Amino acid sequence: MGKMEFIKVIKNILHSFRPNREAMNPFSRHLLAITVLICLSQASCAYRFSNSYIEPPEGIESIAVEAIYDTSREVISHEQLWQQVQEAVIKDGHLQLKDRSEADALLRLHIMDANIAPAGESRQNGPNPDGKDPEVYGRNYPPHPNKMRPLTQAGQFKDSAQMRFVVLAEVVNLRTRAILHKKKYNVTTDRYYATYQGNTKNNWFLRYVEATDSAFNDASETLAAKIIQDVMVQ
Repeated sequence: MGKMEFIKVIKNILHSFRPNREAMNPFSRHLLAITVLICLSQASCAYRFSNSYIEPPEGIESIAVEAIYDTSREVISHEQLWQQVQEAVIKDGHLQLKDRSEADALLRLHIMDANIAPAGESRQNGPNPDGKDPEVYGRNYPPHPNKMRPLTQAGQFKDSAQMRFVVLAEVVNLRTRAILHKKKYNVTTDRYYATYQGNTKNNWFLRYVEATDSAFNDASETLAAKIIQDVMVQ
């Protein structure tokens, strides 16, 4: 339902109650209010209290998400962005997520630039806590994983950082090849900290990597929702 059709429906509902408005009992008034709220909440109506409304591009009922194209030269888990965008499509519910061979449109994402700026205190990774190399294993079957000694990576790392990245999103109509949406998004995370995560207590490198992955995943979730919203707003 388009914006004008939706407004017409609401006006008709209100007009039908106008002659008997004074005679309406409290229950009827509540029923009218609930009816209007239900209409506003329906995804098929997709109306907003603004000059725009949410509706898929004309003729588009399904979309595919292409693998991330990353030219940032920064080591980030761009697969997380790909996954978050697919989940955002499903959560939004206006379009079906399909394979490219079956979809009406294709969403392309290009990570154009990224930068991770370490900050905070320096942390030093040393050798194994006991100062020994792992024992040479000579039996015919491996030991239980909890008996294996974790290796630490020597080096100096910061205990916090901040990430910035730039993503170009483009939606293409696979039938007409028309560009339905194209926008560049600049994202900056809050400062994140390398904290203890499971078995990384004595390894600042792994703690730093885990914190970076977590920060990028959170930022990807927010960005994915924004991209899908922008595609739908007409």
